[in-house]
Amino acid sequence: MAFNHPPKMPSWFLSWALPQELHDAVMGDLIEEYQEQVANFGLIKGQIWYWRQALLSAVAFIQQTQRGFIMFLISLLIFIAVTFMGMELGFETSAYIDVPSVILVVLPAVFFSIAITSISDLKNGGIMLLSDKAEFSTLQLLLAKQSFHVLGNTALLMGVFSSLLGAIAIASNLSAEEFSSVFGPAVGVCLLTLYYGLAIKIICYVAEQKIHNKQLQQESA
Repeated sequence: MAFNHPPKMPSWFLSWALPQELHDAVMGDLIEEYQEQVANFGLIKGQIWYWRQALLSAVAFIQQTQRGFIMFLISLLIFIAVTFMGMELGFETSAYIDVPSVILVVLPAVFFSIAITSISDLKNGGIMLLSDKAEFSTLQLLLAKQSFHVLGNTALLMGVFSSLLGAIAIASNLSAEEFSSVFGPAVGVCLLTLYYGLAIKIICYVAEQKIHNKQLQQESA
């Protein structure tokens, strides 16, 4: 029956957080108790109980099994927070948002990264960042690290390239009458591609170093 299956989201979170050696035992016991809760108290109360137990159990183990991911996430959030603080201090946040500039930087960078490595290598790199428990071969670690290296460098180079294209367009089309009113905003948009490229390069560099550290730990084990 459908109610014999616990909610998927807390199950996935707990499975992600549990040590490998305890995974089957803890998940099995929790599912068995969940089925008893549903039989005795109904589906809603059983699911509420399961959510609570799964989250409490996950929190108890997450520091042990996923410490690298937590520190990476905290670092990323700090980077985003500091970036937004700089935006607010400098000018309106909307001035730093330009969808065409994002496309000019991100799209070629992703496709170059996939062309040089593969989609699976980029996907494996994402899994390595999301889970410290994931096990990969030395070759897979090297290819995932390479995919982030190419992604970051290409994003930065596309930022420089697109900014130069924008500067050439501004210099070619801006008349003397428009200089004072248009030059500033035009240069601002022109520099956004460089800004996005550098931001992606920073994140990819940290991701690359995290995978490199995982590789060293795996080789020394």
